[in-house]
Amino acid sequence: TISKKNQDFSTSVKETPFYSKDIQTVYVDMLVKAFNLDNITRNKWGQIYNTAKQLFEAEIAPDEIPLLVQNVALTYGEKYTTINSILNHTELLNGVKDKSADDIKQMLNNKELSEWANDK
Repeated sequence: TISKKNQDFSTSVKETPFYSKDIQTVYVDMLVKAFNLDNITRNKWGQIYNTAKQLFEAEIAPDEIPLLVQNVALTYGEKYTTINSILNHTELLNGVKDKSADDIKQMLNNKELSEWANDK
């Protein structure tokens, strides 16, 4: 807490666990398992290590990785489910996206119209 002229400014610092070698290994192993990878190239290892760290920083738990991979595959197809692509779709931990952008836009427009009509 910082005091200045009878004012309290509370500062809270979130304790973030250190990204240790052990934590890295857990994430990397889970990614390799979730993607069923073998004969991994040097370039692919780089992608795996990068994704592992970013998932850690996004507070995605290692045991959530298989669900994330599955939901990305169900939403976009296996062809578009890659080590790099899952980073862009962490919201899919909550479930598969089964509506198109146009469907969602239409639903929002209908809701707005309904709310406007109910306000009158």
